[in-house]
Amino acid sequence: MLRRAALLMLCLWSALAFAEEPAAGKAKVAEKRFVVRLQEDLPEAFLERLRVPVNAEIRHPLEMTFQELFRAINVNCVLDGNALKFSGITKNEIQQLSRQNQPLYEVIVSILERKDRTQTYPDIALLWDEGTKTVTVTTNREAERLGRKPIDLKALRPAE
Repeated sequence: MLRRAALLMLCLWSALAFAEEPAAGKAKVAEKRFVVRLQEDLPEAFLERLRVPVNAEIRHPLEMTFQELFRAINVNCVLDGNALKFSGITKNEIQQLSRQNQPLYEVIVSILERKDRTQTYPDIALLWDEGTKTVTVTTNREAERLGRKPIDLKALRPAE
């Protein structure tokens, strides 16, 4: 009986010791994964939600990046992996960016237009489905094939 209790204590101690120590490299990723909207009430219209200012600290794959960004404005996001793959876009490439008090659409544009990495994303298109309240991240070619018009993020910029 005493052996069982000692063995059980050893197992519990081991489990707790390993649970408290983050895996190498994981803690930094977890620290930098957040997007916070800076506006309490969200507009009803999707395009207006894209203008909501956010603080974004991101260091994770493209797919998770888009999901986190759209979660900040309570919108579902789906990546069309096949279309992206066909255009040579890897949804697993790590994105690293830090933006403070910027409209969400500007954060997305900065991801699509960054030149300081191996892969850029000029072919990515965002499609909005009002019925399901979902954004699909796909390619311009796939949007054209579906007969859908992608969201023009740059048109959301205020006129100068």
